[in-house]
Amino acid sequence: MELREVKWDIVGRRRIWFALSSLFILAGLAAWALRGLNRGIDFTGGAMYTFRVSQDLSQDPVAHTAQARRIAQQAGVLRAQVQVFGKNEFLIRTSALTNEEAQKEAQGIQKLLTERYGGAELLSVELVGPVIGAHLRRTAVIALVIGCGLILLYITFRYEFRFAVAGVLALVHDVLVTIGACALAHIEINSPFVAAILTIIGYSINDTVIIFDRIRENWKLRTREDTFPEVANRSLWQTMVRSLNTSGTTLVPLIMLYFLGGPTIRDFAFTLLVGIITGAYSSIFTAAPLVVAWRLWDERRALARKR
Repeated sequence: MELREVKWDIVGRRRIWFALSSLFILAGLAAWALRGLNRGIDFTGGAMYTFRVSQDLSQDPVAHTAQARRIAQQAGVLRAQVQVFGKNEFLIRTSALTNEEAQKEAQGIQKLLTERYGGAELLSVELVGPVIGAHLRRTAVIALVIGCGLILLYITFRYEFRFAVAGVLALVHDVLVTIGACALAHIEINSPFVAAILTIIGYSINDTVIIFDRIRENWKLRTREDTFPEVANRSLWQTMVRSLNTSGTTLVPLIMLYFLGGPTIRDFAFTLLVGIITGAYSSIFTAAPLVVAWRLWDERRALARKR
């Protein structure tokens, strides 16, 4: 049986989907309020160390990154971001905010790196203040606002204003649910997190626009007996396989990254996993039902004015 023949009414149960979306958002906001966000060094400021070791790190940078992170933890640094830089250098960032803390951490890490790699030279110590973190936070918010604004303008121009508002509200839903899930899982909020959020926005709106496009095309081909909710429901079922296939093929590599990619990329993969799942849900069960609810509200208002 083809999906276009299925009679199960998605948009007719829109109040259920709106209630579920509200529940997801409230749960995320509660986790955000109660647990707070695990802000990383990019936002809080900290120290940045550059070490040169005696061994070649370029052959297996992932393993050496994990090794350097364990060394930092042994030195008492629980929140360290480690990156292999060049052929034999480590770039390590920590949350130390004073010169004394930074020097103490650097000495402890250097000692353990020397034991593991046969020699380690401290090339530089830099303190990154919270002013840069505030700038990054402000830039991230501006990027999100500009992105949503451009999406609003594009969908309004291509379709109509109610489609644009529904699409942006679905994106807000995705971002809030993702941030709430990351707060609940204590995922570190850093530059890769911002990149993941922007990726989720682009992915989700693409799926939503495809559904909107099918609704518009089917509405042009409607018969006199067709109502807008019926056309929207038919359009959702006609694009369902495509939406599920696209989301499924995206989730498979993300799941592999989460379990096999190591701690360096695990938080990034988790954020994308939550966002892709939430985006697939909102495209089907939030954006299109919102358009239907708005259109029916406009029709009721028009009938009321005629009376």
